[in-house]
Amino acid sequence: MAIRLQRKHFKLATSLAEVIVGLRDKPGMLDYLATGVRVLGVISEHFVKECNAYTYFTNENGWEHLKMPRVRGAVKTILEQHPGKSIVNLKGEDDDNTRVVVIEMENGATFGWIDFMTSSDGYFLGPYVKGSYDERARTALHDFFWKTLGTKHIQLSADGTMANGFDPVFTEHALDVSGMSMIPIVPSVVSNIEDFSAKKEPRSIIFHGPPGTGKSTIINMVAASLDRKSFRIPIYDMFSLNPETILSLVEIFRPELLIIDDLDRVANPVILLDGLERLRDETGILLVSMNSTKSCTPALLRPGRLDEEIEVRYVDESIVKSYISKDDPMFDRIKLWPIAFIREYCKRRDVLGIERAHASVDELDRRQKALLADDDEETGDAFNEKDEASDEAPPIPA
Repeated sequence: MAIRLQRKHFKLATSLAEVIVGLRDKPGMLDYLATGVRVLGVISEHFVKECNAYTYFTNENGWEHLKMPRVRGAVKTILEQHPGKSIVNLKGEDDDNTRVVVIEMENGATFGWIDFMTSSDGYFLGPYVKGSYDERARTALHDFFWKTLGTKHIQLSADGTMANGFDPVFTEHALDVSGMSMIPIVPSVVSNIEDFSAKKEPRSIIFHGPPGTGKSTIINMVAASLDRKSFRIPIYDMFSLNPETILSLVEIFRPELLIIDDLDRVANPVILLDGLERLRDETGILLVSMNSTKSCTPALLRPGRLDEEIEVRYVDESIVKSYISKDDPMFDRIKLWPIAFIREYCKRRDVLGIERAHASVDELDRRQKALLADDDEETGDAFNEKDEASDEAPPIPA
C-alpha cells in the first residue's frame, strides 16, 4: 500500500511540474525546481515499477494471469508443496506485508503469485504463468498435481475449505471394495467402457435404484477395476462446486473418470444439462448415481448426457456377505434390505447379542418397507406431476 501511495504521489508531482513549466515564458528558479521534481518523479516511477510486488507479474514482464475462479486456492495450495519454490527478493522493496513466490517446474514451466503475509484469510494475487498457459504449462500442473496427491482417486469437497473460504480442497476418497467379491454386473460394465474408450468414444452411465442398494459400491468397483485417475463429487457439494467450477478443475487436472453421487438431489437439474455433456466429453468416463430417474427431465437422461441406465433394485448378495454370514438365521430375511438396515442389524448383533438382535428384526423390517414404499410413492408422484406439466408447457429442448 505504501508503494502504491508513493507511486501516485510521484505521478502527481510530475504532472504539477509540467503545469508549472508551461506557465512561464522564461526559465527561472521555479522552472529549474519544477524540472528537478519532474526528473525525480520519472526516476522514482521507474524505480517503483521495477521493485513493486504489485507490478512484478505483468504482461510487459512476460507473465499471464491464470483466470481460475473458485479453484485458484486449490492450485496454489498444491504448488506450494513444490521443492523448487523460491521467494523473489525485490531490491528496494519496503513493503514487508507482501512477497513474490515463483516456482519453476521440471519441464521449465514457471508459475508464481503474490502472498499477503498479514492476511488472515489467505488472500493472494494470482496464480500467474510465465509466457502463456500452453500445453507445457498444463502438463506440468497436471503431472505435479497427481504426483503430490499420491493417489488416483480424489474427492472434490466444499465442506473442508481453504483459508479464504471459497476454494474446494482435494481429499483422498478410498474405493472401499476390500473384502468384497466382484458383483456380477461390474465386469460387463467395465468391459463395455473399455471398448468405447478404445474407440475414443466418451461414455456416461447412470446407476439408479432405492437408497442403500449398493449403487455407490458398484461404482467404486467399476472405478477400481478401470484403475484411472478419478474425481468424485457428492451432489451436495455441487451447490458450491457449480458446473463451471467443476469444468475448470477437469480442464486443469484432466481426470480420466468423473463420479457424481445422488444427482437427483439437485434442486434444479436443468442447470446441469450442458454441464453433464461437457463433463462426459472432457473426462471420457462419467458415472452417476441417483435414487430414481422418474423425477428428472427427459432432456437430462438422453444419450450424450447420460448414455446408459442401469437399475440397481436390490443389494447384491456378494455385498451382503461382506457384512453377514450366510449361516446367520436371518440372512435370507434381510439380504434384500437396504445396506443401512443390514449394517444396523449387524451392529445390534455385535453389541446386544444374537437373541436381542433377532428380536429386533421385525422393527427393522417394518422401517425398511416403509422407506421403500415412500420412495416409490415420491417417484410416482413426481412422474405424474411431470406428465401434468407436459400438458401445460412444451418440453425442455434436448
